[in-house]
Amino acid sequence: MQKRNRAFVLCLILGTMAGCASNGPNPEDVAKEMYSRETLLSSAEQNMQNGYEDRALAIYQSLLSRNGNDKQVLAAAAVVSRELGDYELSATYFKKLLLLTPDDETVREQLAEVNIQRQHYDEAESDFKLLTASSTQKWRAWNGLGMIADLRGNYTKSAGYYAKAIEANPDNAEIRNNRGYSLIMAHRYKEAETVLREGLRDDPGNQRIHNNLLIALAWQGRYDEAVSVGRVSLQEWIAYNNVGYIAQLKGDYDAAVDLYNAALSSSPRFYPTAATNLDAVMFLKKKRTK
Repeated sequence: MQKRNRAFVLCLILGTMAGCASNGPNPEDVAKEMYSRETLLSSAEQNMQNGYEDRALAIYQSLLSRNGNDKQVLAAAAVVSRELGDYELSATYFKKLLLLTPDDETVREQLAEVNIQRQHYDEAESDFKLLTASSTQKWRAWNGLGMIADLRGNYTKSAGYYAKAIEANPDNAEIRNNRGYSLIMAHRYKEAETVLREGLRDDPGNQRIHNNLLIALAWQGRYDEAVSVGRVSLQEWIAYNNVGYIAQLKGDYDAAVDLYNAALSSSPRFYPTAATNLDAVMFLKKKRTK
């Protein structure tokens, strides 16, 4: 009888222990806590170097679940999420970081740039103006104000902002690229060409400037020059197609046909975009002759 009672008590004890074990900490949480902050930061950096931004962001978010006010991690998460194209998430991190570091002008500047990408132009403009009020040398802020003015269609206003940006940073190709594109949108193609060539002087391999210069030249009807410039940053058949499309917009249908045919003949495989564009311009030509 005593043996039975001992066995019964032993079963109760074992059962209780097993029950306690089942209510213990989550194994995943235990695994997370096994790695130090420094180890996880190093892992995130390695993932960034290997091109795995999404993995790096996941690590930063794990660290923020431990300490949501970690300024270094907030900054990293804001930058990575912006690179991944998640501008809402990036803005969330930058805003929190700015609350923790209200005098950090770099954070304010980055938040303003993200707000342009979010199309929150009023917020971006407010922050850029705060920055330019503190120093006239804030070229990124002047550049940002120029971009906002362009997006609102105020090209005269943007010209003044870009002038201040160039004054603060005379050899910056990014500013001249934006100013050149602004002139394109204002249909001032020759002036755009001049500004964009100045940008190439500072950064000869800049692909954005080459693409915009192609546009400026094509709108002037200088199609061969436009294709030549486009070949620097684009595959040849894409350059022909893009220049052909501008010729089509200009109503220069014969040139567009030649350029689309050049795109099709230079492409190593069937190029459906150029083929579709060729059909469209041939239809427009027939419609014009009726």
